[in-house]
Amino acid sequence: MIVTLPRTAALTANQRPHWRKKAALTRDLRTRGRLAWNTSGLAAMDRAHLVVTVAWHDARRRDANNWQPTAKAIVDGCVDAGALPDDDNAHLIGPDLRGETDPAVKPGTIRLTFDWRPL
Repeated sequence: MIVTLPRTAALTANQRPHWRKKAALTRDLRTRGRLAWNTSGLAAMDRAHLVVTVAWHDARRRDANNWQPTAKAIVDGCVDAGALPDDDNAHLIGPDLRGETDPAVKPGTIRLTFDWRPL
């Protein structure tokens, strides 16, 4: 499952937005997650391990774990859509974040690839 979004639509651990702006971004990411799951064709799972690969267009130094808030909101949307009964420890291992450089990613955007592995 792939979600591509503008950098301005993402949340990072380094940001300190106003609570209202953060809530709006989280709501949008959750909706994107729900829509991505519904169009992915993946079957619902009882338990899963999730690896999320974050891709950027250039090779600057980045910390993939800073994108955890974005991944979390998208995963919550997938759970809303029925991917898992819940995203607690009993049902989901991860998400484990990875980072990569891909020149195909447009500048100003990020691509998150969600690799759901049923257990």
